[in-house]
Amino acid sequence: MAKQILPEFFGPKELIWLVWLDDEWDNLRGAVEWSLETRPEAGLELVNYLGYLLLDIQNNLMEMQNWLLQLITHPANAARTAIRARGLLHWAWYANANYVAPAQIQARIDEAVSIYEELGDRNGLAHGYLTAALAANSLETGLAYFEKAVTLLHETNDKVWTAFALLYFGWLIETQDYTRKLASLEESLAIYRELGFISGTIEALKQLGAVAIREGNFELAHLRLDEALSILQEHVSVLGNSITMSYDLGDLAYYEGNYELARIYYENCLAWANQKGLSLSEAWANARLGYLYTRLGQAENARLYYREALIPYQKRTTRVGVLFTIEGFASLAAYERQWERAIKLFSWASKLREDSGELRPPVEQASVDRDLAIIHSTVADAEFVRLSTEGEAMAVEEAVALALES
Repeated sequence: MAKQILPEFFGPKELIWLVWLDDEWDNLRGAVEWSLETRPEAGLELVNYLGYLLLDIQNNLMEMQNWLLQLITHPANAARTAIRARGLLHWAWYANANYVAPAQIQARIDEAVSIYEELGDRNGLAHGYLTAALAANSLETGLAYFEKAVTLLHETNDKVWTAFALLYFGWLIETQDYTRKLASLEESLAIYRELGFISGTIEALKQLGAVAIREGNFELAHLRLDEALSILQEHVSVLGNSITMSYDLGDLAYYEGNYELARIYYENCLAWANQKGLSLSEAWANARLGYLYTRLGQAENARLYYREALIPYQKRTTRVGVLFTIEGFASLAAYERQWERAIKLFSWASKLREDSGELRPPVEQASVDRDLAIIHSTVADAEFVRLSTEGEAMAVEEAVALALES
């Protein structure tokens, strides 16, 4: 049955099969657990089918990762086959979502890619390159893998994964080329509409709305998010409420000054991430609440949420998350008229962004510019330059320590 679903899932029958998967999950779990002891090779094939179907669904992340780890390390699955390679990539995907050490993830990806190279499997290689792009530790590496993945996906006419890759490029890869991000997301949306894949259509619209927010185009953001929400509500009995959309709806409310609505959305995100055990999603919600309470002038609440946000960011060494949160601490320092701390933290973040190419989105830059204008109106130019130079020279650990001193 899992095999039968595959050619039909990413199209008009998606909702039928989502209901089936939900109804049969206990039986599927029983089959996988039985296979671990009796037929591990069949178990890996089954979990690969499930992984292909559920790769972008936040449910059962840890369960899938644990099954895959047991199956790919079983002696019965040691042969360098396409099934093993697919299992390695699926494990890497789930492990990345569950914040396993990057070196372990990269080792599995490298093995999968080498197997596909031996087999001459170009579509498998495309999947390997895409997984490598999303696990990359630098923008340059991620973009290089992404380019190779999309080229092969187009060549092998894999529409489902082409749309998936384009969606993730527009969402995850931290390039500031918004024109290219939008073009990727628009192409992804067009493919999903053509396929009749509802979840993909909703997600592409959601990410188009998110990019519009970052550009400060709130009218377009409303248009995209409203359509996504309308489709979601039409099928809510099957798809449920997408809490992840609340991050973007909260951002839109925040930047439009509707802080009470933003607070409701962000708190829903935080509760959902906590329930799912998604520490980075929880960190993003905490950081957003920190920004919200900074704007509301509630310094102690803001400080509490910023501190909570930094914990998983530091463990995961998520640079963009650290930058975003440290800039929040800098904004809080400006609100509290702690000019030295604010200047040093803003300068440190700006230098790191410049060096890494991860520049602030326009809407965030506008907010930083407002804070800096207040600082410049109070601090003499020579003093500002001196403190900026000191801030730019700080190591990450020094910047974090300075932020936490507040």
